[in-house]
Amino acid sequence: TGLISTLANFGLDAGLIRYLPQMEVEDRNKLYNTVITVTLLAALIIAVIFMVFLDKFSPSLTFIREGWFSVMFIGYIALTSVSYLQCMTFTALRRADLSLAQSLINGIRIPLLLVFAPLGIIGVLLSINISFVVSVLFGSIALLKYKLSYLFKLDIPSIRKTVNFSLWNYTAGILLMAQGGIIPIIIINTIGPKENAYFYVAFAMSSFLFMIPA
Repeated sequence: TGLISTLANFGLDAGLIRYLPQMEVEDRNKLYNTVITVTLLAALIIAVIFMVFLDKFSPSLTFIREGWFSVMFIGYIALTSVSYLQCMTFTALRRADLSLAQSLINGIRIPLLLVFAPLGIIGVLLSINISFVVSVLFGSIALLKYKLSYLFKLDIPSIRKTVNFSLWNYTAGILLMAQGGIIPIIIINTIGPKENAYFYVAFAMSSFLFMIPA
């Protein structure tokens, strides 16, 4: 899902941080709406393509095309995309405190997981989705103070001057994210889900340790 989100944002998250603070209020809202709309549509399209070709990409994950799994997966992609861009908007507005608050809200998935764990994988996805629903609601309300509200609008001229800056960051982001997004898929298809789980835990812990010096 992280790889899908990275592929879908086209580096516009970096453009948002770079150009939003310089804009007038009306232009800010146009850029904010356009970035979220483009990213959301791209993420959903890529997610659907991923699900359609799961037999080739990762046969062991074909279960997510069944019943509620597909709904939960698509919902997760949409919610994480919006929540991430709201977080980047807080950063652009120099409100790291709100970005931190939103990240802490995402953490409610842990106690929720204890509640929904008996439901299995559906319970895991449900706890994550609920946390992101609350996160997106918080972000939407907090951004109203800055006259930023999402209305599913496209204003291509508003992102035109961000294209060059965004694409370079997009390329760097893909190269950085590729190992974390592709290696787990390779492992789960060649070695198995159990070994992939062990790898992911170790990878997540090492990623956290790398963040500490920053």
